[in-house]
Amino acid sequence: MKFYGSPHELVTTAKRINGAIKSIPLFTFDENGEHETTDENLIEKLRLHFKYDQRHCKKCDFTCDNQGELMSHYKTHKEPT
Repeated sequence: MKFYGSPHELVTTAKRINGAIKSIPLFTFDENGEHETTDENLIEKLRLHFKYDQRHCKKCDFTCDNQGELMSHYKTHKEPT
């Protein structure tokens, strides 16, 4: 899934280390302000804070969050053999 932020924006997470909460870097958005990931745990966290692509079917109103779901959906539009 592709997420959008500011170009070169650093994204961090908070972790407890030896009783103190530390900021740990995860990734930096590229020069276009984009980051693509397949990590489901990271996707769930990023959805709350950043804009992201939703996939749209070209033949109907179906939308989903990942390419795999969209490809599976396209099979429903194929003519039966």
